[in-house]
Amino acid sequence: MAEGRFQRIGADELARRIAGAKPPLLLDVRRGAAFGDPPGIPSAVPFPLDREPLRLPELPRDHPIVTYCL
Repeated sequence: MAEGRFQRIGADELARRIAGAKPPLLLDVRRGAAFGDPPGIPSAVPFPLDREPLRLPELPRDHPIVTYCL
């Protein structure tokens, strides 16, 4: 997918991508107080956007990223 492009995917497509050869980086973007309630995807990295906006440049630009908020 081209840089700067977004695509909404469902749970089945996410599961397919996680099982693929190049699984995406999963970011759980829930606010810090909500993280873990309910539990997220086990391989996801906590990245609450209310606390981490300055870390956005650290994210890889050459790897697929999936963000989610339960």
